[in-house]
Amino acid sequence: MPTATAGRKPPWGPAAATISGEGVSPAARAAARGSAPGSDPATAVAVAGRRVRSYVIVYDDKTQEITFVLEGRQEHQLLCRRLTDEADDACRGLLESFALR
Repeated sequence: MPTATAGRKPPWGPAAATISGEGVSPAARAAARGSAPGSDPATAVAVAGRRVRSYVIVYDDKTQEITFVLEGRQEHQLLCRRLTDEADDACRGLLESFALR
């Protein structure tokens, strides 16, 4: 794995994340800028008895709900995708059924 040394920049960084072109989704471009189209800032929700961060990203006719649950040094990412005009029952069910072992 490359490491940064004094006076030298690593071969990756925020500038690399902003590279976009044909085939890159609007959500990916927005995420590279640090925000997502149609999304509100993170909200705090309860999952597995913890307060965690959840994000909703809306693009085209799709909605993506991403929730991060941290346990010590482990991070669990709960991802639910649905059509925007559909009910979010399945996404809520994912959060309600998630349990840490």
